Amino acid sequence: MRKLLLFLVLFTSVASFAQITVMGTVRDESGPVPSVFIFQDGVQLGMTNNIGQFRVAIDPTRELVFHGLGYEELRVGVEYFTEDNRKQPLDVVMRKSTQVLSDVVITAGRFEQKTEESPISIDVLKPYLIKERAQTELEQTVQQASGVNVTDGQINIRSGSGWSYGAGTRVLMLLDEMPLISPDAGQAQWSLIPTEAVSQIEVVKGAASSLYGTSAMNGIMNVRTLEPTYTDHTDIQLYQGFYDQPRRAENKWWDGIRGWTGTQFSHTFSRGANKQYGWVIAGQAEHDAGYQFDVPDHRARFLTKFKYANPEAPEWDYEVMATGLWSETGDALLWNGFNEAYIPLDSLATRTTGFDFFIDPKVTYHGGLGTHVLRGRFMGINNNARTETTSYENYSQMGFAEYLWQVQLGDILLISGASGQLGASNSEVFDGVHQLGNGAAYVQAEYNMNWWKATAGVRYEALTLDDKSWSRPVMRFGLNGGSQSTRFRASYGEGFRFPTMAEMFTRTNVGALQVFPNYNLEPESGSSVEFGLRQLFKFGGFQGYADVAVFQMNYQNMMEFSFGRWGSGGATVFENYGFRSINIGDTKVEGVELSTFVEWAFSESSSLKWMGGFTWMNPSPDDPDYVYATYPGLLPGQPDTEMSYQSTSSNPESNVLKYRYQVLFKSDLQWDWYRWSAGTSVRYNDFMQNIDQIFVDPLFSQFIPGVEEARTHQSNGDWQVDVRLKYMASSDVSITLVVNNLLNREYYPRPALVGAPRSYVMQLRYNI
Repeated sequence: MRKLLLFLVLFTSVASFAQITVMGTVRDESGPVPSVFIFQDGVQLGMTNNIGQFRVAIDPTRELVFHGLGYEELRVGVEYFTEDNRKQPLDVVMRKSTQVLSDVVITAGRFEQKTEESPISIDVLKPYLIKERAQTELEQTVQQASGVNVTDGQINIRSGSGWSYGAGTRVLMLLDEMPLISPDAGQAQWSLIPTEAVSQIEVVKGAASSLYGTSAMNGIMNVRTLEPTYTDHTDIQLYQGFYDQPRRAENKWWDGIRGWTGTQFSHTFSRGANKQYGWVIAGQAEHDAGYQFDVPDHRARFLTKFKYANPEAPEWDYEVMATGLWSETGDALLWNGFNEAYIPLDSLATRTTGFDFFIDPKVTYHGGLGTHVLRGRFMGINNNARTETTSYENYSQMGFAEYLWQVQLGDILLISGASGQLGASNSEVFDGVHQLGNGAAYVQAEYNMNWWKATAGVRYEALTLDDKSWSRPVMRFGLNGGSQSTRFRASYGEGFRFPTMAEMFTRTNVGALQVFPNYNLEPESGSSVEFGLRQLFKFGGFQGYADVAVFQMNYQNMMEFSFGRWGSGGATVFENYGFRSINIGDTKVEGVELSTFVEWAFSESSSLKWMGGFTWMNPSPDDPDYVYATYPGLLPGQPDTEMSYQSTSSNPESNVLKYRYQVLFKSDLQWDWYRWSAGTSVRYNDFMQNIDQIFVDPLFSQFIPGVEEARTHQSNGDWQVDVRLKYMASSDVSITLVVNNLLNREYYPRPALVGAPRSYVMQLRYNI
């Protein structure tokens, strides 16, 4: 209240003077600087637009303060606002900060901040992890983040999720701060992410529903795309890869060479007298024959982003981005056996052909009090999935809109907003047409106390799925502080997740394996607590950080994909058994994570970069004997079968949640020396202690063989090592050679699935 009164007094005092309007441009040695905040007496008056221009109404008797992340604060004195000077536009030149290496993120608090100032853990993955490793799918890049693994396209942070047949996610995928998950299955739409136009990947760990809503129970992954550049910049990559023979020759089903080829590009530029028209154009085309039988991956994608900054009204910015994707892909849910691991069960793969797209309009207003953002996304997913015996169409659409307001009031940064979403799906797999709608409102305040910052926020969200409705509030609290180089943090965040259409309505089969709907599925909720410390350091050309975090996540009424006898009308007894999503009770995950990033510049022509992380987790049910479901006995007179974690686990003595790892280790090392660069990526996960008991049941193994044999083969965990070598033929042209899975290890992300064998890639890159 005292801060609010102070703001009102200041606002009244400023208004009591004869205000003047000041225009100008903020730049550095490279050109215009966007997103620089302009303050007077601690109150935010405006912000520079996409081309560094601004127009603000000020009190000419008080100085202006320009604040941009990564720049030294700049003050403009009252002498610039005299009668003689005020008619001339201000030319503000800012100097970049020489402080220790710091990444700027936006996801953790919905505003730009340094990673070390966030109250929760956040990893930043830079584009070099994509470009230098010749990767064309973002799933591969995200695997290098500490505490993160991806299984069947589902992101898993710190063992917060298991395996769910691609339905539902506890990690919210964002593209430029807006959701990129399908409205029907709740799946992350990896193929719509333009790997060729990624500027940064931000991975937030822990419950974040108070800011972003449902699906953010376990964290967030936000992919930020390229922005238009003041001068033209072009990046073109041509690549060719092929798969090596599997480690065991009996798993090779093909003759000759199988591989993939493709190209991707991005072009950023600005036009106009003031460079007010900014463009990003990017695309990718790839033909991948695949290493699994009848499982290709062919796609063509095109993206365009247009930004307009009106020089006559610099308070306004306009933007629209659009992407279209054609794809033909295959999917093999289960293998045909340990010695036919790259052949789908019964040689039946699902082939899907589709066209997906999204359109994102955005308007930003920097004038008045604070910054106002209105943005939206319309996404369409249209595909046809077929096997030798079935064919079905799937159409789903999603419309999303959000209003965001941000303002600095003295020491308080206030962020509030509202969002709404409508979605619809028509699919035979989901038993026809379904509709969803949700709305939310949120507010967050950050109070800056010199070297300490306190954050508090609340969000209320409601969702309707057909005739079912749910709603609830969630909160978050955070504290971050210390010195410039040593930062402590503590956070508490609540999360929730509503059921998806896929979890409630899916009815399908893969061979004899059935997937059943659950019309009575209920939402899950939870919370996360974390304490962390980040130490930044800089000694000459040696700089980086070391980070440690202790965390605990609690879940209530958790939804899991579980095997049981859920049917009753099958032609055979076995057809009544299968998987479906159910609520299994309360669980928790506790652990410790260590991470680091180091950059060592030996000279102008030689440097070393290392990113690493180690995560230990203990995911467990609160009560392993809790009975979360029952089904009738198989024969008349037999008692009901009770389902609990104890009775359905392959290793109940472990007391570990199913399909989780307990240890993850990540490392990426790159050495640059004159025209040469060499690097290696290492990933390790321990043995998956617990899965559904049915996978190792002797009777079940007659239908899906080899799971127990593979688990014996994998009992020491999985190591994956990739290596790369790059040569700069000129300042614009480079050639890169990459070997993925150098040791040709057989690794098993989940039961009845083996990862890719060793592969080789050559990339030619033109970057100017």
